[in-house]
Amino acid sequence: MQSDANQQPLLLSALTPRERDILQLMADDLSNAEIAERLVMTAGTVKWYVKQIYSKLDVHTRDEAIARAADLKLTTQPQLALSTPSNLPAPTTSLVGREQEIAAVYQLLLRDDVRLLTLVGTAGIGKTRLSIEAAAMLLGDFPDGVYFVSLAPLSAPSLVANAIAQTLDVQETGGQNIEEMLKSYLREKRLLLVLDNFEHLLPAAPLVSELLKATPNLKVLATSREALRVYGEQEYPVPPLSQPDVNYGGDLSTLSEVEAVALFVKRAQAVKPDFELTPENASAVAEICIHLEGLPLAIELAAARVKRYNPEELLGRLNQRLNILTGGARDLPERQQTLRGAIAWSYDLLNEDEKRLFARLGVFVGGWSLEAMEAVASCVSPLQIDTYDGLESLLNKSLVRQIERITGEPRFIMLETLREYALEKLAERGEDETIRRAHAEYFLSLAGHLCTLLRTAEEFRAFQAFETDYANIRTAWLCAVQHCDEDLLGLATEDISRFYADWGRLQDGVALYEAALDAIGDSRSLTAADLMDGYGNIITQFANAFDVGETYARRALEIYDQLGRDDRKASPLTGIARARSWFGDPNEAERLLLEALKIAKTTTFRHADRTMLNIAVTAAERKDHDRAREMLETLRDSLTQRGIHSQLSWVLVNLFSLAVEENDLVAAKNLAQELLDNASAIRQYRFIAYASTHLSLIAFIERDYDLAGEYAKQALDPARRSGKEQYVAESEVMLSVLAAMKGDARTARQYFQSALRRMEHMPYYSTPVAFLAAPYVVFAAGEPERALEYVSFIINHPRTKEFAYLMVNPLRTALETQLSAEAYEAAWERGKTVDLEAAIAYTLSEGNEPTT
Repeated sequence: MQSDANQQPLLLSALTPRERDILQLMADDLSNAEIAERLVMTAGTVKWYVKQIYSKLDVHTRDEAIARAADLKLTTQPQLALSTPSNLPAPTTSLVGREQEIAAVYQLLLRDDVRLLTLVGTAGIGKTRLSIEAAAMLLGDFPDGVYFVSLAPLSAPSLVANAIAQTLDVQETGGQNIEEMLKSYLREKRLLLVLDNFEHLLPAAPLVSELLKATPNLKVLATSREALRVYGEQEYPVPPLSQPDVNYGGDLSTLSEVEAVALFVKRAQAVKPDFELTPENASAVAEICIHLEGLPLAIELAAARVKRYNPEELLGRLNQRLNILTGGARDLPERQQTLRGAIAWSYDLLNEDEKRLFARLGVFVGGWSLEAMEAVASCVSPLQIDTYDGLESLLNKSLVRQIERITGEPRFIMLETLREYALEKLAERGEDETIRRAHAEYFLSLAGHLCTLLRTAEEFRAFQAFETDYANIRTAWLCAVQHCDEDLLGLATEDISRFYADWGRLQDGVALYEAALDAIGDSRSLTAADLMDGYGNIITQFANAFDVGETYARRALEIYDQLGRDDRKASPLTGIARARSWFGDPNEAERLLLEALKIAKTTTFRHADRTMLNIAVTAAERKDHDRAREMLETLRDSLTQRGIHSQLSWVLVNLFSLAVEENDLVAAKNLAQELLDNASAIRQYRFIAYASTHLSLIAFIERDYDLAGEYAKQALDPARRSGKEQYVAESEVMLSVLAAMKGDARTARQYFQSALRRMEHMPYYSTPVAFLAAPYVVFAAGEPERALEYVSFIINHPRTKEFAYLMVNPLRTALETQLSAEAYEAAWERGKTVDLEAAIAYTLSEGNEPTT
């Protein structure tokens, strides 16, 4: 019998952080209802966790759990925090063996000549767990982060770039290539990417190669059943666990140290705490591990059955099952056939209701919640067992795993190998279509519900929930598209485009909408109109395709008119108005917006907010600043009172622009800080970058150059995360100017070159934003007259923004005292006819290096 002191480390590793939180609150004498309120959970979720705690502590009552926790000091353990950014999954069980493999992977990734390391091996051999353990050891070697990207839920190679971007919080922006955004974000990072389960997405392997070529300090650790086959790849075949010699000689101490045996014993003890390796069962355990070829998943599945069968009985059943299931597909690796046999054997040992539940759970992609399981798994032929009991049984048998969400709600996943097997069984049972429709109905209804929370105080929670179940929502959408089921699509179409427009994933959103529009063809239904309106909105956001957006908005408006659905018309009217304003017809834009506002105020203020913002922007474009400011400030007060932060950011941006146009730097500075605070609260990286960049510019104008540099550097990371190359370029412009002012022409030119490269395909301004650094670059290189030419070009350009004057005025003032009146006048006049492309080429040329 182990002492409490010896048991404490085991219990600490077994209890999840959330379970320890609940234990602490139990010790503080909070009821289940109070714990649920404190941790933002449902009462049923707390009840679930309490049951897990009782099981792990081997107690039966709350008082016993509190006493046991106090004895082991589980409620007073300090929390550790890692300084390196990371999303590595926290293992729920201890790793057995693999010391040599972890050390080998660790050493390989430290080598300068290894940029891509692929762990190759059959399903169930432990590639994922090995990658996580090795990556955890490397946290101190990658200061910019170690990030885990699960590729298993993805259905197409084209989605790999998006999955990486979402993990890194790099948000999509209209018209930009996701691969180039990733290159930009990673270019200066010392970072490790763990790409897990690549085998079904091998056509995306060149993406990894391109990222590595463009980012000198990036390293990739991939797991796959097959090598990626790209240049520079270092393969590492993951071996099975070490297996015992069938003639082990009866030495239990030696046998227990064999990895496969140690894993079997450890997992057997998890379901049967008094299990031990004895002279009586040692031979059977050794033979089980040999038959399972040291495959971790197969061993875990077998060990989970010791609760019902002793090792001798297990061996007999295992021998029979393996003999029957050795005739798998000949083109599959032998071990994969063996693993399939182990899974089939484990499945066959389930009772009928457990089998039915296991098969139905295979429909979930990327995991599921308790609520989703209840809705989908019980939709037909109700189970004769409680679904929660059935789920717990599958957890105990290692067929399902539990993970923990940030919100505290339990979430469950199934290994892809098991999920594929479950789907086969679902089809064999003839329940495939029924369960898939139930899945689609649940998740499209969920998406529709989350849409109702947009532009409310619950919007950020809604976004987090949308992200958590995005793989399921996407699968549900594609199911509806495949069956041309407008009733299903109609559950989510009214506002789902707002998620893409406000929070990212624009490229994927465009693809999904286009697939749906192709599927429904010439339909004139309400769902068709919603799809057209949503597509018009999202394609405009994605690619600035205002002409396409207007076309689809007008089609939607026509159908809404035919159906008498005036309540839906505010959104397409706003879309048409935005296009009219873009194409230079502000009067028509305002007329349409006022009509939309009238409709929106009678339906939902979510649309009213958006419409009022656009009316204010139109007024500002017509130079009616007083009206624009009054509307924006009214909207700011309303949004602040209602706690709607995402829309508030847009209002603050436009108030800031008004202050800049009126040269009110005090107001502009206050608004930029307010924007920074608001955006930081909800992790809106694009606005964090926008605010930081402009605070840098204001500090520059105030001649606080150190502060300007701090803000410019502060803007770089959120700008890259947002995917807004424009904001990265603006930060680099400021850093270029500051370097030039210090006489560092080489660094200034490097920042200038990088900014120009980013802005090359972004025609936001007639005068490229990046060119604002050019006068400083050539001045630092010792060419004052050419510097003045470029200042003249910028100031005299018809569409130069107000801040452009402020950026170059300090240099203009300095040049007035440095040049003679004649030289100054001549350079100023030459600047009015500068060829922009030639000027850029000259500024970047090697000949512009400073003399020494």
